[in-house]
Amino acid sequence: MHHALLIPDVRAYIFASIKEDRQLGRYTFAMLARTCSALSEASLDALWSELDSLRPLASCIYATNTIPLSNEACLLHLFNYYISS
Repeated sequence: MHHALLIPDVRAYIFASIKEDRQLGRYTFAMLARTCSALSEASLDALWSELDSLRPLASCIYATNTIPLSNEACLLHLFNYYISS
């Protein structure tokens, strides 16, 4: 990895450019998190900073998927249940 990627301003500029394309940006952050250990934490932070739905979070919490996660109201109920516990 190039030392320039360790400079916070350079990394912020690169991440801002990636975030411009919402769909491709999510894919790019996911790939960066898996392939570059120096950028992994920052990539995961950027990836999880905005969620379109609760499905990714609920699938992490409820990994066995015994309840179908197709209904947004069901996801919200599950989320509220785990928050209040």
